[in-house]
Amino acid sequence: SMGVTYTCWAKVTNLTGARQNSEDQMVIKNAWEIIIRDNPLVTITKSMHIVFDGRTLIIDNIIDVQEYDRMIKLIAKERD
Repeated sequence: SMGVTYTCWAKVTNLTGARQNSEDQMVIKNAWEIIIRDNPLVTITKSMHIVFDGRTLIIDNIIDVQEYDRMIKLIAKERD
């Protein structure tokens, strides 16, 4: 059973349609970019899910973003 680890502020951007080049296998279905503040008490892992606007998102990539101050960028996709 899944429980809520924590709730936080996030900047959420839908990336769907940003890369629609199937010949290069770059089609991203229902992809999302989520930028959150780094919380030193919480370690974000790919086994976690993100619930946003009634959707459950699976984390594909976790990027420690240096150009933002203590921010983490997550690339996620909607669960099929």
